[in-house]
Amino acid sequence: MIRVLIVEDDKLARKGLISMMPWDSYNMKVVGDVPNGAKALEFLENNPVDLMFVDLAMPVMSGIELMERVREMYPNVNFVVLTFHENFEYVQTALRLGALDYISKAELESEDYDQIFQRIVQKIEEKSRTGGLNAERSFETSVNAEVWEKIKRRWYQLYWLYDDEVFEELCSEIEKNNVPVRYVEQLQGY
Repeated sequence: MIRVLIVEDDKLARKGLISMMPWDSYNMKVVGDVPNGAKALEFLENNPVDLMFVDLAMPVMSGIELMERVREMYPNVNFVVLTFHENFEYVQTALRLGALDYISKAELESEDYDQIFQRIVQKIEEKSRTGGLNAERSFETSVNAEVWEKIKRRWYQLYWLYDDEVFEELCSEIEKNNVPVRYVEQLQGY
């Protein structure tokens, strides 16, 4: 059973997430929900957690700060980021910190939860098989150079800045082709 903690300052969003996600179908159980990072750290002191769904923009302690702290103190805890995708810099930082995936709160109702959960479970299994941080290295050999060049060209055209659909397609391509976060980070320097 994967024990899940929801960290989200909006109580309605928290309760909605708990009630609408297919937790049981993916061997997950929500063991707690808290309104901010400080409360999450308190919760972790007394309760085992395997996966945290973390809002990036919260009062008291941001999701990024929380992820940094948890990574130091509880290195086996995994993260899924909850965000409005306009906060792309935050998403990039979260992915660098090892977030497994992110869910756009703006599209929460239209998201395909099964697809999201399948990706999350797959990544948790890959991490446990490869011993965690080496997972990224194992992906590097599977990135097709031609596909990567195509993704880079689309990125540098900058259409994704103005068109959410193009942005989503680009993110899907990156995800589908197992492009390591390190590669995506290099695009930032453009």
